[in-house]
Amino acid sequence: MTDYPVLRQGVVLIAHTLDAARRGGIRRMECWSTFTAESFYQAMVLETIGDHDVPLAQGITFPSRRIIQALSCKRPTSRGPAS
Repeated sequence: MTDYPVLRQGVVLIAHTLDAARRGGIRRMECWSTFTAESFYQAMVLETIGDHDVPLAQGITFPSRRIIQALSCKRPTSRGPAS
């Protein structure tokens, strides 16, 4: 089911998260995606690198995809003191 009032907000959230990570000097982001969300992350140019089972409880695991994004660590140039 699609929740149209929040459609495309995930794109904005991921873009903001990756940008904040870059500014903070993070070099790589990783997430564990559901199989159905994998195409969303691929559309955001993140790379699937394999499967990962997330342990939930004793003997129960949640199958997921391990997805990464390498980040350039270019920091914004300083504009000097505010006038």
